[in-house]
Amino acid sequence: MFALAWGIAVSRSRLVPASVGTPLSGAGALAGAIIAMDHSAGVLLAITTVAGLFACGVWMYQVPLIGIGAVGTLYVVPDAAARYLPGSVAAALAVAVVGLMLLGAALWLARQPTKEPAGHAANGHRGPDGRQPG
Repeated sequence: MFALAWGIAVSRSRLVPASVGTPLSGAGALAGAIIAMDHSAGVLLAITTVAGLFACGVWMYQVPLIGIGAVGTLYVVPDAAARYLPGSVAAALAVAVVGLMLLGAALWLARQPTKEPAGHAANGHRGPDGRQPG
């Protein structure tokens, strides 16, 4: 909970530097979720945390958050599969493949350039009269 609050404060520029605070808050949230995996609700929390790290990493264009989510996926997903699908190697392998595909999609999305909002000039300059050209 503390790591989540820390991450929110960093994203709103209340704590600096963001280049250090964002990955540390993500790592703290993941560590707390992994510790809580001893209970059945903790598994759901850990899976949600990993998904949240991926989502925030893509949304904020933060590759370190995606990397932390990938590390979490490598630990959380196989552990959850072993707990709820015991004795099935195919299920664990399928879940791992899906996790790697999710990682690839997240990295691809994070590398995409941001699109300029509609109605803005391509170069951002205004004409001599103060209006957008075009």
